[in-house]
Amino acid sequence: DMHEPRGRGMWTFVGIAAIAVLVIGVGIALMSTVFHSASASVVVSEWKSDVSGSYTAGGDVPLTYTPVSVTDKASTSVPATGSIAAEDHAFGTIIVSNLYSTKSQRLITNTRFETKDGLIYRTHAPIVVPGYTTKNGAKVAGTVEAVVYADQAGDKYNSGMTTFTIPGLKGSDQFTTMIATSKTPMSGGFIGQRATVEASIHDAAVEQLKADLDRTLRAKVSSEAPAGSVVFADSIDISYTSEPDQAEGGNATITVNGTAIAPAFSGDALARELASHAQIVSDAPLSLANTAEITYSAGTGGDVQSGASISFTLTGSAHLVAVFNPSQLATDLAGKTEAGVETVRSAYPSLIGPITIAVYPFWIHTLPTNPDRIHVIVNGALDQKP
Repeated sequence: DMHEPRGRGMWTFVGIAAIAVLVIGVGIALMSTVFHSASASVVVSEWKSDVSGSYTAGGDVPLTYTPVSVTDKASTSVPATGSIAAEDHAFGTIIVSNLYSTKSQRLITNTRFETKDGLIYRTHAPIVVPGYTTKNGAKVAGTVEAVVYADQAGDKYNSGMTTFTIPGLKGSDQFTTMIATSKTPMSGGFIGQRATVEASIHDAAVEQLKADLDRTLRAKVSSEAPAGSVVFADSIDISYTSEPDQAEGGNATITVNGTAIAPAFSGDALARELASHAQIVSDAPLSLANTAEITYSAGTGGDVQSGASISFTLTGSAHLVAVFNPSQLATDLAGKTEAGVETVRSAYPSLIGPITIAVYPFWIHTLPTNPDRIHVIVNGALDQKP
């Protein structure tokens, strides 16, 4: 019989074994690089507690806010019953401030208010502006609302939100310490043929336009509020004015103007204030996670438009969550060993307990250097007690 030499067979086996070891080694290396990933499970501090009570914002208190004021208009066309010649004066509401004296200041009928563009509007009744008060060493203006009317008819006097001086006070200290700001735009100025519309049709059209504007204005407030701020739905003050109905052929165009003003509270400052009210202690920044579930009621105080100190009440339970950035945690954990994870954990006061790490493949004991390969799993902790 023919037999292969014993030595050659052994070397063949060794070669095959070496190739197998190499393949396994390459496989392990590939798994250790291509498939290297990890998960990091964390528990974030959160609380739910009743925060019903009275609050103050603006001025020199820690809870700050930014006035957000937006305007819009909506129109619709309805059948007209006729038209009449009209000369209408624009009108609107202003807020008159008194930083001149602690005593009330009386302004007579026909007091003039002038815009930066020289447009003159007048009161049709006397007004009394309360004196200023002092809070923590700072003057807080006394304010009163008043309706003013354009000196002349026409759309020239239709104007947006602005400030006013009182020309009759020129030359006195009152001229710079008694001023006014718009609460609504000036609208309604018109010269021309004004359409006449059956009352029931007109009223129904106006109500529908107001409903449309309500949605639009609320969306505008939300989009224009500063990033990171909180606006309570009930804090949005919306006012409407109707423009004269304009004749267009056999139809009338009905137009309603809307103005919305709201305080946009600093999100962090508001969460801190609510936490303090509920006696919650946290070293981490906080956020309010359920704004829609808190009822806001305006109290007495200054004018939101001017950014003055305001008071209000809140009713409901606040869901407060410690601010936490999962992407930043993944970046901080990248390439760390088990000991390194503990070091990272100490920089996150918003977390409760340890960071639970699972690395794949199981034989690797360091996290991936690429943070995109680290999946952060965030769990809440609503069973905590404040």
